[in-house]
Amino acid sequence: MRAMDARGSVLMAASLLLAMGALASPGIYRCTGPGGHVTYQAIPCPNDSAQRATDIPTEYPEVNREARERLFQREAALEARQLEREKMDTALRIAREERLAREAEAKQLAPADATPFYLVAQPLRFHPLPPRFRMHGQPHRPRTHDRPL
Repeated sequence: MRAMDARGSVLMAASLLLAMGALASPGIYRCTGPGGHVTYQAIPCPNDSAQRATDIPTEYPEVNREARERLFQREAALEARQLEREKMDTALRIAREERLAREAEAKQLAPADATPFYLVAQPLRFHPLPPRFRMHGQPHRPRTHDRPL
């Protein structure tokens, strides 16, 4: 029974060392499987797949807070413009639907046999009046109310 306990403790120690080794490796591994598919993982690849360490960073630089705030403000302004445009489009769609409904209602109320009425006539012509007689070659002067007759 002591031999089984010793084997179990050795096995547990070996698995603990393997797990710590896998956790201690800071890299990301690119593994190619037997079917040719590629996976990226934080633990080393299994024995039957090709393994290659990659240069993918695991730590990133500090966030630029000013640029982030500017980006958030631009996104908020864009969302506000999109919301305003959606409101305008909705109002336009509602107005169009109401107009179409009114036209359909007017079409139903109109008599079916109503024919359009057309008036065809000749244009009126106005002929100028003949000039009044002029005395002694004098040009015609219209009469005004302030002159005695």
